[in-house]
Formats: sequence, C-alpha cells, structure tokens
Amino acid sequence: MVWVFIGFVLFFLVVMVLVSKVYINISYTYQKHSHDIQLNVRIYRLNIYSKEWHIKKQEDMDIFDLIEEVDISGGTDRFKQVFKDSFKKMKISLATMKRLLAKSWFHQLNWQTTIGTGNASSTGIVIGGIWTLKGMMISYLKEVGNISGNPKIKITPNFQLKQLESKFDCIVSIRIGQAIYTVMKSIRKASQKNEVYS
Repeated sequence: MVWVFIGFVLFFLVVMVLVSKVYINISYTYQKHSHDIQLNVRIYRLNIYSKEWHIKKQEDMDIFDLIEEVDISGGTDRFKQVFKDSFKKMKISLATMKRLLAKSWFHQLNWQTTIGTGNASSTGIVIGGIWTLKGMMISYLKEVGNISGNPKIKITPNFQLKQLESKFDCIVSIRIGQAIYTVMKSIRKASQKNEVYS
C-alpha cells in the first residue's frame, strides 16, 4: 500500500512538472564592443537558474567599417535582399526552432537601438535597413509564435557621431512537457534524415 501511495505521488509530481510553464527572461546589451547577457529561468515564481555574461573584445569587427564597404546605392531594398538571403541560408536552423516557437509565448519584447555612422545620409539608409530587419524578425515571431501585447521597438538615430548601442529584453514561456516533446521530435527527425543519407 505504501509503494502504491509513493508511486501515485511520484506520478502526480511528474505530471505537474510536465504541465508547468518555465519562464525565461533574456536581456542583452551591446555597447562599445561590450556584450552583456543576463539569463533568468523560473518556475512557479521560483528562480531555478540565473547567469550573467560580460564579454568585451577589442578586436571585434567595426560595424562602421562594414557599413562603408556596403553598396548603399540600392537603399533599403539592398538591405531587404541581404536579410532575405540570410533567412534562406538559415532555413534548416529556423525549421528546428519553429517547432519550439509555435509552443512558446512571448510576454514581453523590447528592442531599442541607437546608431549613427557619422554621416547623415548613410545613417538614414542604415536606419531603414535596421527597421527592415526588426520588422522581418517581429513578423516571423508573430507568424510562428505567440506574442501577447505589442512589442516595443525603437530606433534612435545619431546624425552627428559614430555610435552603436542596442538593448534587447524578452520574457518567453513554454510548458516543460511541450519543450521536451518538441526537442525529442526534432532529434528523431534529424536521426532519420542521417539514416537516409548514410
């Protein structure tokens, strides 16, 4: 009788864990070649994991040198084509993530960027490209995922100085059981593909 009771309790606990939602809070800040990342995971308002990363590299690629090398004569159409090509190249990775996003809920999504190239005309074109990028990413999340409320997207131009700062915050949740099932399904499909090509 005791073992039956223990088994029932364990079964109940497993079911409770599988149907529980895990909330993931991600915060990313970029400023002057410095990357700050904060990750917080909680269940039932209990903080089960927290981690912070501070990465600063003096040898990071200068975004402004990259912008100067880009042919800006095509305006925002050029940026649109670049981003579309990038999404096509990431098709396999996005297909895997799409299953997780379909089961996820975004409760908060803030993305602020301040940028300036030191030149008013090129700054305007870059701003247009960034709006295109952010718009495509938000549209994709709305298409495959679930977003409660309106994302807060902001871009502040600096027409006088070279500047690049960006801050991204989001809170996303997913049921533990759905996450486990989705990951296992993706692994199974990947293994089946490997068997076909082997």
